[in-house]
Amino acid sequence: MTPWSFNLLACLFFCFINVNDVVAAQLVVPDVYKLIKVNGEKASSDFFSRNTVVDIKRGENILIVQYSELFENYDDDDHVTIKSAPQVILFTLKETVHQKYIMVTPVISDSFNAREFAQSPTIEIKSFNENSVQQDAIFVLNQSLTEFEAGLAFKKIAEHQKQLAKTPENNKQSSDIKKSDDALNKLKFWWHKANKEQQKRFVESIQQK
Repeated sequence: MTPWSFNLLACLFFCFINVNDVVAAQLVVPDVYKLIKVNGEKASSDFFSRNTVVDIKRGENILIVQYSELFENYDDDDHVTIKSAPQVILFTLKETVHQKYIMVTPVISDSFNAREFAQSPTIEIKSFNENSVQQDAIFVLNQSLTEFEAGLAFKKIAEHQKQLAKTPENNKQSSDIKKSDDALNKLKFWWHKANKEQQKRFVESIQQK
């Protein structure tokens, strides 16, 4: 074997390892969910496909999805679409015994149950083998996109406070840190008092700064 051939095989081998390390399995997303982002990347969907299949990686995965389902409205012989706010789905893929997983939700039979579910969607991720859902599940953290972004904002403020606390040069700076702590506590208090629309507007104002 020539040195050139050996180098080529080595490159192909390492590329194969890297690809398999990044793409560990696939996730089936049912058609009642609009997949918005996968690990920070905008998701694309096939218009002619009933379900969306996306690659997921070993380690932490973050998805943004939105529940949306069409129901018959018997009151006026029409249809109504029930939607949730965008949701953040966080889960960690630790091993790759299974090659395919699926998002699972409770069976929703009518628009009344759909409205209840849309208020606070709960999603499970289970292994999927030969068109049957298995019992073993991955721990999933379900959170609204607004709550998730607010958590990042609070974390950013808290980190800023820690940086201030590391270099207390004088009493004035220590006093400023105490005021900052008080402000953060008040901010969290009013956050829990606010309704969803007010929380959303708050997060948008933080992101604009």
